[in-house]
Amino acid sequence: MRSRLALRSLSIALALACAVSVSQADVTGPGFTIEAIDEVTGHAGTFSANASWDSDNGTWYWGSTDPISIMATTGEELAILNPSELPTGSASTYFEDPIVNLNFAVQAGVNPTTFRIASALLSFPTLTNPDAVASAGFSVTDTNGNGVGLTGIGLTGGGYLAQYNGFAGAFPTPLGTTFAELQQNLAAGPFGTNSQSEDHPLVGTQVIPATVNDISTLVSFSLSARDLASGTTTFSVVPEPASLALLVLGALVARRR
Repeated sequence: MRSRLALRSLSIALALACAVSVSQADVTGPGFTIEAIDEVTGHAGTFSANASWDSDNGTWYWGSTDPISIMATTGEELAILNPSELPTGSASTYFEDPIVNLNFAVQAGVNPTTFRIASALLSFPTLTNPDAVASAGFSVTDTNGNGVGLTGIGLTGGGYLAQYNGFAGAFPTPLGTTFAELQQNLAAGPFGTNSQSEDHPLVGTQVIPATVNDISTLVSFSLSARDLASGTTTFSVVPEPASLALLVLGALVARRR
């Protein structure tokens, strides 16, 4: 009977511990920020949107399928967010668990275009040696018959960067510690389409050997003129089960004494 009671108490305590940590999560900065830079003229433009809190689902969310022109201060259109040819649209979702989902759909301007698409910073109570996993699926399509090329321009040439303990979207240099950098290059021939997905680690999760209190992601790449690119990305960090169980069990023992 005592063993069952201890297990029941431990289960309840674990649930309460997770609930406490979840309720203290927060999002800092715009939920979705995109910068487009014409690689010939150097002209740049940005668009950003705030994520809204959804108490029913415990998430912050922004999303749109409407075409949005990214304009330079000089008046020209540099790129299109959510072009009509890509009905999936763009979105960002922040789960208290914590998880950051960042999805995008873009079309380059009249010249090759650099894109920087940043999440907000998702902060939460400190986790020690948590498990983590990152994934990114990218797709490209040629629209003008001369082929399409996407080249990642991250810290080590990746198109997707997942970081913890610091803001990945900081310019010119991300401020966090890198967990994963994925998606370097992607190409297709005239009027062709190509896609690929990458995960880190390849199977399961990987322990971050540190204390972690925030996560964020950045998508950054160069895209050939007038062509299309889209992607879905996820960065998830969860408490290491054994550590959490021991922590809560210790608290229960101390309470009984």
